Amino acid sequence: MATTTGTIAALGKLTSGLQKDQPNGTFVLGGTTYTTAAIVLVLQSMIAALNASVAARATYLGVSAQSAALMKANRLLVRDLKQTLQIVYGQNIATLSDFGLAPRKTAVVSPAAKVAAGVKAKATREARHTMGSKQKAAITGATPAASTSSSAPVVSGGTASAATTGSGGTTGSSGSSH
Repeated sequence: MATTTGTIAALGKLTSGLQKDQPNGTFVLGGTTYTTAAIVLVLQSMIAALNASVAARATYLGVSAQSAALMKANRLLVRDLKQTLQIVYGQNIATLSDFGLAPRKTAVVSPAAKVAAGVKAKATREARHTMGSKQKAAITGATPAASTSSSAPVVSGGTASAATTGSGGTTGSSGSSH
């Protein structure tokens, strides 16, 4: 657009220059003789065409933006309408074709793909240690935290600090507090 406006300005300067400095001149261009008035007429028609194209482009961009906004705003409506019509008319090809639609296609999965999917799912469950409710219920046994008493960590913490400091009196006082 900058080149278009620049071209319009340049053609305008040519026109005004010819009218100012060569109002009655004649020019031989490409083997043909032209008067200033004829050249000015051609230049003015070029300017008018460029101005019209700038206006048309602006109109086009405006209408195009409106169209895009309308399409974006109503995309979900159209999608839902198509889905509803496909559900209502199911496999009735004749009726669906009246709407420009086709019946929904059912995905056909080959037996080899089903086997591969099963193997992949089993490997994933093993890698993630995923279990079902029956496998979880089959697991029994006491956890290490449940078999020890709550006072044991306090004693071991006191013992560790006594061992670090090397004072035997701390160990004796911890033992007497129990």
